[in-house]
Amino acid sequence: MTATAMAERKATETAAAAQPARTGRKERSIKQRTVDAAKRYLVARGYNVRSTWESESQFGFVAQDDGAVAFIRLLSNGIGKDKLPDEPTMTREQFEQVAIKWLKTADKELVDVPVRFDELALTVLCADRALIRHHINAWGSCV
Repeated sequence: MTATAMAERKATETAAAAQPARTGRKERSIKQRTVDAAKRYLVARGYNVRSTWESESQFGFVAQDDGAVAFIRLLSNGIGKDKLPDEPTMTREQFEQVAIKWLKTADKELVDVPVRFDELALTVLCADRALIRHHINAWGSCV
């Protein structure tokens, strides 16, 4: 990196740091960054992310993986935490209701396919790194 580029980057960072914090905007950007990182992770592992879902402060993805439909709950505790997020309060029945609602409106091509429930826990370590724990088939059996 040239000295000019380094000086421009430093000036940009200093100007950004001088801006007053906007809590709502900051929270949305953290959530969006978390969602984007999780989606990149899934796509890089060959998942076909079909849609997202949201229910009672829970968020996740619906994706196809090797012929199965995976309902993937995303857990995040923000940026700079020293541990992955704790288990949420969403029950198996609530997770199944998300699946039922989505499958009712799904493409007709999705018949006779296994369904599973995954959990993806993510903590953002810094601007370009995250620690991810992907628990495939978190409930222990296909439905």
